[in-house]
Amino acid sequence: MQTSKYILSIDRREICYLQWIIESYDGMASMRTINPANGEIEISISPGCKEEIFSLIKYLKEEGSIRVKDKSYYKNGQRPHFLWPAFLWTFFL
Repeated sequence: MQTSKYILSIDRREICYLQWIIESYDGMASMRTINPANGEIEISISPGCKEEIFSLIKYLKEEGSIRVKDKSYYKNGQRPHFLWPAFLWTFFL
């Protein structure tokens, strides 16, 4: 199985913090910065770990630790062509 890749746009000052938090969950996900100027990041989630990582991001957002500005999704190394389906939007609201 392949990892799922998600792109988020967060406040650029929170990139290092979020990477530290996500990668502390050893083997569940990794994160890389795509564009540090606008806070665009990519999160690669291991198979079977999507729900836990989504819950973590939702918790950090509700707590006020991170501000998610935009969300999109892509697979197989292709840039995103569409935003997440509506049911995933409600997860982060």
